[in-house]
Amino acid sequence: MDNTCDLICFSRESWTELTDREALVEAARDRRVFFVEEPLYERGPAFLSTWRSPEGVTIVRAGLPEGTTVEQTPERVRELVERLMDEEDIGYCTVQFGASGRPWFATDFAPLVVEADDQRVSWQPSAAMMA
Repeated sequence: MDNTCDLICFSRESWTELTDREALVEAARDRRVFFVEEPLYERGPAFLSTWRSPEGVTIVRAGLPEGTTVEQTPERVRELVERLMDEEDIGYCTVQFGASGRPWFATDFAPLVVEADDQRVSWQPSAAMMA
């Protein structure tokens, strides 16, 4: 993996429940790592909350309005992650999934290398997907 890019990892598990953190903690030593947990459904508008673990991993939790359907969730999560990329100035990153596979809320994502310019986010298949 390229050490110069950020890493966004989607997981079915929460950071506090994750038992196998070693690879993410190691990656956080020389790049920014964003760990996206399963979204919450709450009253009010959509939001992102973030906090930094003692190991240096940024934990991300999306809050979606009550009434958001299972079908709508992946698109809403993608919109919030794109906003996070803009706010955190993530211009080049790798997207991956936790050991348990692709979470149900991340079906709009694939293991990708993501490049962003000033105008838009471009989701491109990674070299591994092209092989």
